Amino acid sequence: MSYFYRAFGLTFGSSTPVPWLRHIQGPRVADVTVELGAGVTRPFLEPLGEELHRWPGDGPGSRPALLVESIREGDFLRVAYGDGALFVVDRTGSRVFGSWGPGLPDARGGLYLLTLVSGLLLRLRGITSLHASAIAVDGVAVAFAGASGAGKSTLAAAFSRMGIGVLTDNIAALGGGAEGVVVQPGVPAVFLWPQSVEALLGRTEALPRALPGWEKRALSLAGDPRCPDRAMPLAALYVLDDCRAPDGIGFHAMSGAGVLPMLVAHTYGNYFLASRQGARDFAFLARVSQQVPVRRLRRPDDISQVGETCDRILADLAQLSPGRREGAHV
Repeated sequence: MSYFYRAFGLTFGSSTPVPWLRHIQGPRVADVTVELGAGVTRPFLEPLGEELHRWPGDGPGSRPALLVESIREGDFLRVAYGDGALFVVDRTGSRVFGSWGPGLPDARGGLYLLTLVSGLLLRLRGITSLHASAIAVDGVAVAFAGASGAGKSTLAAAFSRMGIGVLTDNIAALGGGAEGVVVQPGVPAVFLWPQSVEALLGRTEALPRALPGWEKRALSLAGDPRCPDRAMPLAALYVLDDCRAPDGIGFHAMSGAGVLPMLVAHTYGNYFLASRQGARDFAFLARVSQQVPVRRLRRPDDISQVGETCDRILADLAQLSPGRREGAHV
């Protein structure tokens, strides 16, 4: 392996550069070896597999937008995208093979690797992850969980604009230790829809496109000293409510029987491998629900008020942690 990277608490070793990841100096022992390039998935092209998950394509008879299958008697999982990108992950979550056609930019293939494919290998390794972003405030992590489009990335980027470090976006890999529940650093970038960029920076062109032909824009955090490169204890988890609050910003403390099902619903990639990983997720998230304050957050429909939302979150966090020094950020 010539390139070594660190993300989600794992060391990735790759024979080729991987866009967006945080590079570390080798040689290292890799938790996950990555092989990308033409032909590396050819040995795994047998047509039949046990279907685990399918996202339909755009119309009748079209290729699935995403197809996840178990192959080789369960030793490998195959992830096929509708645009021709193909990834294969071994059942231990320690090897990844990926290839795509010449018409697909390398950056897009890399982004596939760092989203759903990484979420899959984390589940294979028994690591519980939330569909969440997280920031670093006074040496602790504060996470924002929610469905796609709920505003997790927008909040993370808004906090970054305020001088607060972003720990991860999209996938929050969790762990446990002497400090309690911790969040691992993820990919040092935030990907935003144009309306979020306009609200934060005034114009869409203020950030480059994440991929050619894709509307999302990339806020690179590579080299930002405010962004931690180590796991941080999770001090609070805010669940972004699907129902917006037209009359203001509201917080609702959650406890009891309703917390755990909500956390399970926001685990990353919970639509496959549920029978194998689900029990481990349930046990770990039960611990999270007991150790970490969980708050439901309702926000205005007006995205221009995201700065006010950030201020209110910091004020609410100060009440949850009275010893926290106001204005001091990591």
